[in-house]
Amino acid sequence: MARELETIWADAQTLARAQREWASAFIDRLAPPDWTQPTPYRLFSKIELENAIEEVRAATSAFRDAGFATPIAYSVKTNPDHRVLEQLARLGLGFECISNSERALVAECAPDADLVVLNGPVKAWPDKRLIGTHDYVIADRQSELDCLIEDLESGALRVNALGFRLRGRDATSRFGFALGAASQLDQLAASLRRASLKVDRLGAHVHLPASSRGSSQWRDEVASAFELLIELQERTGQQLQFMDLGGGFSPEQWSCDGATLAQDLAPRLREALPGADTVIFEPGRCLVQRSIALFATVRDIDAQSKEVLLDASVAELAHWYAFTHLVSSFSRREQRWRLWEHGGSQLSGRTCMEHDVLARAVAPPADLALGDCVVLLEAGGYDFSLSFPFGSGGQSPALMKIKREEDNLTASS
Repeated sequence: MARELETIWADAQTLARAQREWASAFIDRLAPPDWTQPTPYRLFSKIELENAIEEVRAATSAFRDAGFATPIAYSVKTNPDHRVLEQLARLGLGFECISNSERALVAECAPDADLVVLNGPVKAWPDKRLIGTHDYVIADRQSELDCLIEDLESGALRVNALGFRLRGRDATSRFGFALGAASQLDQLAASLRRASLKVDRLGAHVHLPASSRGSSQWRDEVASAFELLIELQERTGQQLQFMDLGGGFSPEQWSCDGATLAQDLAPRLREALPGADTVIFEPGRCLVQRSIALFATVRDIDAQSKEVLLDASVAELAHWYAFTHLVSSFSRREQRWRLWEHGGSQLSGRTCMEHDVLARAVAPPADLALGDCVVLLEAGGYDFSLSFPFGSGGQSPALMKIKREEDNLTASS
């Protein structure tokens, strides 16, 4: 146990250093604040988005070396802003949707997308049933798979590829097929034999949040899922044609561990699925989290309580609790951004909610003053999509004007 804790601590320190190194490089090229722009506002960096895509593509090369195509299907729920989707489409990405509503948005923003994966437990929403023609469809449970097959047999549904979400032997989740018993494997195998009469491509999907599990546990659970797939193929007498490994990585986790994980898992997957030709990745956070920064203004500084009060809030930084958002402020005297260190102060938001705390244990610069500009980094993922209109008079903060950089984070739109 002691050794495991030491490993977890060492991994956490490595990720924290990687995050801080990235943040330092980001603020080094960050232009001075736009003092004419009311705060809070967001800045969208296409450069960060493009860099993240290249990191994912580079890290997954081991799967290509093993003979797999490795398309990327961006997880739309992470940030569904049309500017993000349109840019991803221009860069050649596919999309992963958890509802027909998201699929309709993709059809509007990226009508020529080569890959659309439809996932989630109630993917037909807002419709009652999934009908028409779809690309990849992933069943979340046995009862849903049976309904999908019935609609395939009736002709109401047509899909290019059909898959099922797998929990893995060691994973605990409310999502996916639990295949701990032989009877469950037999039932799924029978359904897949039936589906193969209507669909040319069958496959499996594993989505485990690596950011909360840790890279090592994620790898072990995915490897356990591969073992189940070997047994399943033996029972069906058929080979699966694709594997979807989902997403769930933080940016720094992917940067530090992605290539190593791919090198470990690619040969295992080739052995488990000898007939497969495609491995789909569904990154969300590790693509867009770093692409948006949230700018705010210092409204009050309480020296006694060591609290700095901003005009931003958890309404705009809704995923504040999930990971550390590093903070920087602009020094008017030095005319540069300075990354805050760890300390004993608290950064609080403008609302009347007790939990409106944007950062704890921070050390603002000694010369921080009222009216100074503060930027909270990595606000482009669930911070954006989970935004809510509390305290804003009904206006959704997700609709806030976004400045967009072209080359050096300076141009606005």
